Amino acid sequence: MAKTAKPALASAQATTQARMAPDAPARPMRTGGSHWLRNAIIIFLLFCLMGIIPLALAGETLGGWRLPLRVAPLLAPGSGAPATIFDTPLAHPATMEVGVAAHILSQPAGGASLAVLQPGFGISVTQYAHTGATRWAHVSWSGPSHTSGGGGWTLASALQTPTRGLTSSIGDLGALSPDLNQRLASYGDHLVAVVYFPAAHALYLTMNANTSAPSPIGGGFRAILLADLYAQAEKPGAKPVPASLARGVAMGDPIDASAAYQQLGDAVGVSNYLLAANLSGIIPAAGEWQGAVAAPKALLMFYSRLFAGGTSGLVSSADQATIQQLLAHANATANASIIRPDALGNGGALVIDTGKSANAGSSSGSSGGQGVWASASGLLTPANGPQAVVVVFGRNESSTSAALSVLANFCGQLAIVLAG
Repeated sequence: MAKTAKPALASAQATTQARMAPDAPARPMRTGGSHWLRNAIIIFLLFCLMGIIPLALAGETLGGWRLPLRVAPLLAPGSGAPATIFDTPLAHPATMEVGVAAHILSQPAGGASLAVLQPGFGISVTQYAHTGATRWAHVSWSGPSHTSGGGGWTLASALQTPTRGLTSSIGDLGALSPDLNQRLASYGDHLVAVVYFPAAHALYLTMNANTSAPSPIGGGFRAILLADLYAQAEKPGAKPVPASLARGVAMGDPIDASAAYQQLGDAVGVSNYLLAANLSGIIPAAGEWQGAVAAPKALLMFYSRLFAGGTSGLVSSADQATIQQLLAHANATANASIIRPDALGNGGALVIDTGKSANAGSSSGSSGGQGVWASASGLLTPANGPQAVVVVFGRNESSTSAALSVLANFCGQLAIVLAG
């Protein structure tokens, strides 16, 4: 692990009472028709190359739209609520999709909150029920692994017949697994996580915190430096990346990382690289390679592109494999402390770092935390489960061990879902 000293979504508003945190400071960009056309072309090309989820992520980070973060809880019945009348179960499940963000409950009009499914999420309806004039539907859905997916009750008005347009599987962690969501619920906004399954084009994220807001990433910037170094080396006439420099950057060596940062043009040069690669939401710091901040969704887009390889990736397939090996070796000890080897997989790599926020101890921290954070970002390639790109933060903790414990618990619960 690099020490602090070393080192695919639309502005659909939440159904009601949506609370949004401020966005990451935007880099000055050109305005006018040419800027709109450029972004439209970028978004279209990313969709053609990678699919609907990266399209949604790119559209949000380029300012085209914003994904909803949460929906307001459905009204639970009081003591005088009408009785629920259940219809006869359907002879055959009806295939439908979510039309507006759907809050899934354990029973009609109340019970435990299980999941939030975003528009376009495919579901099956097996039964209807009525509570007074309100019609409810019992829905179920599958996930990227055998133990993922779930079921419950939601407003029938939130559903629609499947459209012929683009569909997506976007939801909170409960949409991936209600059990996973419930086991992690006690962390509140101390846990921020985004998980993308490329093969299923499915995206799951915590909705108790703004995953578009920037967070410090410290030594996690190593992966971005490596991607930039190898991308520059692929240009005609450029020299290859020295192996010793690459190893030093991957390890978070302060001398090598600082040298690479200066070689790449400091904050301005790396910012230009990110802009040219159509990666927004990652903001380098002038004169300090460990001073960058990044939105979790932006990091997810970066790692999705980095590990895609080929024409849709940030570097060639050969360089992508080299970067993966460098990061896996440099973070081997740290990875072993938070995730099982079978869940990480032979081709997996998580970049792990810790630090303390500049506003530690201020009233802006959540739940009285002390501002200590830990992050893990990268690729999981479990032998018996689907590949996943993961970005997770444990934040506003009182100590490094407490922040790492958040990561370890999340990864441990996620490993159960992946192994199914």
